Amino acid sequence: MASGPLTRVRDFFLGPPTAQTDDSEPDDSEPSEPSSPISEFLIVKWPPPKYSQDATVRAISSYYNFLSTILFDLEPEEIEWPPPSGWPQITEADGDYLNKNKTVIELLRHLPYFRQPPGDPYVWMQDTPVLCYQQGVGYADDYERTLFVDPYESEVPPHVVSLARGLRDAYYVMLDTERGVIYWGDGDEVPEDTTLITHEAVDRRHDWMNEPTWPIEDFFEMLKRKFRDLKWIAVNPTDIREIDDVYPVDEEYDLMRKALRDAGWPGDGEGGGWDRDAAAKRFSEIGEQY
Repeated sequence: MASGPLTRVRDFFLGPPTAQTDDSEPDDSEPSEPSSPISEFLIVKWPPPKYSQDATVRAISSYYNFLSTILFDLEPEEIEWPPPSGWPQITEADGDYLNKNKTVIELLRHLPYFRQPPGDPYVWMQDTPVLCYQQGVGYADDYERTLFVDPYESEVPPHVVSLARGLRDAYYVMLDTERGVIYWGDGDEVPEDTTLITHEAVDRRHDWMNEPTWPIEDFFEMLKRKFRDLKWIAVNPTDIREIDDVYPVDEEYDLMRKALRDAGWPGDGEGGGWDRDAAAKRFSEIGEQY
């Protein structure tokens, strides 16, 4: 059988099909639950993305720099940047504890993080705090450990790591270091330049693969675009809001959106070129009003 682009994509994500001889008997039994992870709504580029630690660190660092310009009340020291050799407190022992491989641990050692304060956590998106591995993972109970290891209560392999975990009506962000993609769910966003969409059964042990699949650098650019287009608004480090597509925009959100536009948002598109202080003052007035 010829190996065309779609065949190669299928084999990359699902593995090659099992050979079957011509004289095999048809299987009339009930289909069983799949035994291998098969992704539903899997959307990818061709050629498939490749994982690069340097590119991943650059993409995530760029998103933190972007957030630092739009999160009012965020002090510069509340974003912690790793030393050149990586966070010394993130070790291979953490990998054993979290069941993560060396590639994942090496990535986590070189990422920036919020310095999470007591109380309400800082977020990457609505109701979705980032996991701050530099603050330690030696939690006392299985529930807190699950936030790092297995937020979907399914089998997450050692090469996949949770970067952010959602609260109610929020998100999970899962990064796959083998495929170079992020799994993230949001109904109205679809990756650009797609060439393959599969809709197949999902092994219940791999629920984290249910989410749309993004090349890592594209994912963080998409998040920035949501802020540029004012689909998301950053009120403060613990409060990022988004427009609900079902209901009309409420008056408070509309006032905040107008305040940003009046201040010159989105400026240069990377967080500069707008009057941040004027917007922050107007947001404070709106907060007192509501």
